[in-house]
Amino acid sequence: MSKNLANYIYPENQKNLITTMQSVLNGLYAISLFSANKEFEFVNEKFSEFSGYSHKQLTGKICYEINDLVSKKDILHVWEMLSKNGMWEGKLEFRHLNGESLWLDIAALCFFDNRNNISQVMFIGSDVSDLKRVAQIKQQFLTNISNELRTPLHGIISLTDMLKDTLLTEDQEIYVKHLERSSKAISRMFDSLDDLSKILSGRFELEKEVFVIDKVIDQVRPVFYQRLSEKNLKLSINISQNTPEKVVGDPLRLKQILGKLLENSIEYTESGNIEVNIEKIAENNSEYTLKFAVIDSGVGIPKPKLDFILQKFHQNNSADNLLIGQAGLGLSLVKKIIKAKKGKISIFSKEGKGTTVEFIINYGKADELTGKQKQNNVDEKFDKPLNVLIAEDTELNQLILKKTLQKLGYKFSFAENGKQVIEKIKKDNYDLILMDMQMPVMDGYETIEYIRDNFSKPLSSIPIISISANIMSDTPEKCLSAGASDYISKPFSHLALKDKIDKLFS
Repeated sequence: MSKNLANYIYPENQKNLITTMQSVLNGLYAISLFSANKEFEFVNEKFSEFSGYSHKQLTGKICYEINDLVSKKDILHVWEMLSKNGMWEGKLEFRHLNGESLWLDIAALCFFDNRNNISQVMFIGSDVSDLKRVAQIKQQFLTNISNELRTPLHGIISLTDMLKDTLLTEDQEIYVKHLERSSKAISRMFDSLDDLSKILSGRFELEKEVFVIDKVIDQVRPVFYQRLSEKNLKLSINISQNTPEKVVGDPLRLKQILGKLLENSIEYTESGNIEVNIEKIAENNSEYTLKFAVIDSGVGIPKPKLDFILQKFHQNNSADNLLIGQAGLGLSLVKKIIKAKKGKISIFSKEGKGTTVEFIINYGKADELTGKQKQNNVDEKFDKPLNVLIAEDTELNQLILKKTLQKLGYKFSFAENGKQVIEKIKKDNYDLILMDMQMPVMDGYETIEYIRDNFSKPLSSIPIISISANIMSDTPEKCLSAGASDYISKPFSHLALKDKIDKLFS
């Protein structure tokens, strides 16, 4: 049976088809037609209503050269996708003649000439500005909550770490152990909020680097030793012989996925075993297809709730922070990361018997050249302790950084605002600045820009690590744009800070 609508329209009615369809579309959608050079050739009344520009004002003009109507970067990206795929779907921000922001959900398709070059492009769009604003409000709410709590949480985690290095009674050791576990659980939740915020804002990026699968597993496993021991659970890792040793992809995201799934399995398994199985199920010239499975013998998920979760997993709904125990914030994040990697995830469960979560992801093939690892050794360059200037205005954070740098064996001194930083680096020689970005008088952004623009070398090129509790997805980019050498977000451990410093001086 033919699926072409035109085949079912009587011949005498086909000549009216375009007119009829245009009448229907005109009432519902904003339609615009472009030349291959991105010039407007036609806009309907709905587009004029949405944009504030008439057909006459737009015709013959390149779309991204009309005031701030639409971003050149966005249009070039759409054209690139159209040249590859012939069509594109997504959301584009337009700006009304009066300056108001407007979001259209666009379906774009192109027409090709006899040499297979794009001859025209058509946009058909509906107004989703209200939905976009709701998503932005949600993102801002997540950001504000996280920002307000990250700084005190950093204090709790760091002070707990310091307590572990003191003489404690048996009871105090138990209290510190539970305090550490609780604070780290909250920290993981904030990390999940951070990633969800990036996904919602469309700024979620996946890294591409060579990594060894065994090493990722080795980094995940120790995190759960204590919990497994307390519940007397056995964790077994099974990597099939056909699984490649090295692949190209994002090891951090794989750790996140496995970590979230293991966390759920341990939480809902009171006895028995938890398994992680990894196998290669396909490959081509450039990629491996790997299947991962996390299997537990826990309480399982009742069928009505499992049906609901599976229904949610097949919906493209950004607000589906799945609802029940095993399907909370962590599982929602897992779904979104796997979707971002163009992978697939499945859940199988039976109440009282346990749960299996499987996911399939493609990874690039690694050759010997790309697989070489760099060696970092700060001591090769420095035979004396680093001299660090700490730019921080709060007493608690000063205490934490003081103890952290003492632990690392570095020399240090303090500045409480940007102006003090500038005065101190004029008088003393520092190897590194740790720069809090929210300070009075002169904040971190202003200070870094001033150092980079107003001093000559070597002062202008002094390494600076910016520190912030702000998890807005563009915060690292803003810090680096201001001239920071690297960025670290609160809360962080002394080992994470040491790793950043080692990389700068490797």
